[in-house]
Amino acid sequence: MLDSRLRFLGSLTLPMWSTDVEALIALGRLDEADPVVTDLRQRAARSDNPHAVAIGHRCDGQLLAARGDIAAAIEAMDAALEAHRERPVPLELGRTLLELGALQRRARRKTAAKRTLEEAVAIFEPLEARLWIDRARDELTRIGLRRAALSEGLTPAQTRVAELAAAGLSNQEIASTLYMSTRTVESHLTKIYREYGVRSRAQLVGALASR
Repeated sequence: MLDSRLRFLGSLTLPMWSTDVEALIALGRLDEADPVVTDLRQRAARSDNPHAVAIGHRCDGQLLAARGDIAAAIEAMDAALEAHRERPVPLELGRTLLELGALQRRARRKTAAKRTLEEAVAIFEPLEARLWIDRARDELTRIGLRRAALSEGLTPAQTRVAELAAAGLSNQEIASTLYMSTRTVESHLTKIYREYGVRSRAQLVGALASR
């Protein structure tokens, strides 16, 4: 576990805090995890670092979930997402979405869980974060919903790009929303257009509507 001398906040130490809490929870040592989470959240609140605040909320949510309070855990993950969006770190944002999606599934909010988990995969895929991609896809298989026709033949990341393009967002706006490069967005759109046999956004809207 973290040495007290290492209990400061920074880009290198925040993952250690998160790992410390997750390890204690996995071992069932929830009473020991509690002061670690409290310490983290107090330090994050004083640090003026939205990323640290997000990690604190996520750890709090994981601890609440381990104690069976799913509703409060979901609220904590929602708070984490708000902080993440102030200073997004894609991998950590994806991890929080993964945790939230898993909680939504446990709460039987299947549609919300599916959307949240697919957003997580859309963030993990450009990062080639195989461990997290596999975990998110495993959660998706547990939901039990049939994949919509929109997703057939496309990855979750490509599906989200298609949805956002059809909603009228520019390539740059899509890239900012999904934390990927504009070049990746363009590559996905090429695959999407080929999948649906279209050549423009206007035709894509029509193709999606028909499905």
